[in-house]
Amino acid sequence: MRAYAKAGMVFPVVELLRPIPPLASVPLAVLMMSGIEIPVIFVTMLAGFFATVLNSYRGVLSINETYFRAASCLGFNPFRYTQVPTGNEVSYEFH
Repeated sequence: MRAYAKAGMVFPVVELLRPIPPLASVPLAVLMMSGIEIPVIFVTMLAGFFATVLNSYRGVLSINETYFRAASCLGFNPFRYTQVPTGNEVSYEFH
């Protein structure tokens, strides 16, 4: 599956940064970003980013290979369409 090739490049970087707690980036955010709200928004986004990325990743990988074969018969182009909406349904377990 082509998703494995792309994940091989992105997943190690995500796993390298994931153990760093979001609160550890507060001093850096305050020093690098001006104002009061922008660092708060950045730290909040950082706190939810890794959970969203990992759930989407797990959801896309759990899509049955039969769906990809059926889509390729209908003209599916993996570089034109995204797989995340189907992956989110699976990762959040909406059945």
